[in-house]
Amino acid sequence: MPFRISPEPLRLCRTDDTQENDERVIRLGPAICEFFRAIIELYHTDERVRLLLDKGKPECYKNRATETYLFLRPDLILTPEGFFVCEIETSPFGLGIAEMLNRAYSDCGFDTIVARERFQEYVQEHTTPNGVIAYSEKVIANAGQLHYLADRIFSGKERKWVAKKIDESFSREPDTLYRAFYLYEAIVDKNVQKIVERNAHFIPSLTPQFEEKALLTFIWDKRFEPHFRAQLGSATFNFLREILPPAWIVGEEQHFAPGLPGGINSTADIASISQSKRKWVLKQSGFGEHSSWGEGVTFLHKVTRPVLEAKLQEACSSQDLLYICQEFRDGVKRPTSYYAENGDVLWMNARVRLCMYYANMGVNVGDIIAAWATCCDDGPFVHGKANSVNTAVVV
Repeated sequence: MPFRISPEPLRLCRTDDTQENDERVIRLGPAICEFFRAIIELYHTDERVRLLLDKGKPECYKNRATETYLFLRPDLILTPEGFFVCEIETSPFGLGIAEMLNRAYSDCGFDTIVARERFQEYVQEHTTPNGVIAYSEKVIANAGQLHYLADRIFSGKERKWVAKKIDESFSREPDTLYRAFYLYEAIVDKNVQKIVERNAHFIPSLTPQFEEKALLTFIWDKRFEPHFRAQLGSATFNFLREILPPAWIVGEEQHFAPGLPGGINSTADIASISQSKRKWVLKQSGFGEHSSWGEGVTFLHKVTRPVLEAKLQEACSSQDLLYICQEFRDGVKRPTSYYAENGDVLWMNARVRLCMYYANMGVNVGDIIAAWATCCDDGPFVHGKANSVNTAVVV
């Protein structure tokens, strides 16, 4: 394992906490799936949304009739005020770790938040008996996880799935492909382009519009509030505003309901306000090579003035990519145990990121089908570090 292991899973609600985190994480699933569907409806009915989300996309990806996602994965940061959603993922990266950890801790007697066979049953119910998990050179570091998913989760009971790297020899069969690559790669990788151009059934669908970080800003956009209140109901709308930190799309600042910080008028003006008032995160929204794995993310209150001005200029002048500004919420530190190399149990005070996978298909939309937690005690990023502790989740 390229990370640390804990003797026990993460407990959402500790003995000195209320049950609020437990209740909210269960309520979040149906709410985030309803929100996702409401955005899809907006895309197909509102030209303003379509123009925003189509920005920089080739014609072949625009206005597709069918959107297919097995799950939605909000990434949650635990803070002193509860958890907040910093992103929503739809890619399978990390899914193998989540399932492996859930099974391991369940086998050791822990009552994990997901029943041991739940994820496999869900996947096999909503995928064809045969298929290929297709991954690109960019995500080669995740190959082990993807082969684990193909061999141990997608396959079985007269089912046969394999994981294959996309190259010149990639077979044309079968007709169902689980997409473990980013759609922008078709522009820079001819082998990925050939795969995308195939007449195949793709999961997730070839719909990069719904993989943008900009989706989280819509709940804070004055133009779309009537739509979301009507589709979600006021209770769910207000709940989502509690857990989705305020954010706006660069260039669409005038529609940001709370108003910009420090009385400024544009994103570029953030450079003029004090460091203490610019606790915001600038993110490349999607469909670009720096839109994943923490790339393209700038903590505006942690960089020098020259870097700040350069990053803001890059975002404000972009013609092909969306950028968003999201309010920064610092994580609370919780005591976390882990095994040292010699087997001793050590402790760290760590910030926590939860990856919660919610079913997005079938009759049980919003159910938790997989989960894992990453804990880290240094740096602005919690995930993707060798010194992080990764574990399963219990309530």
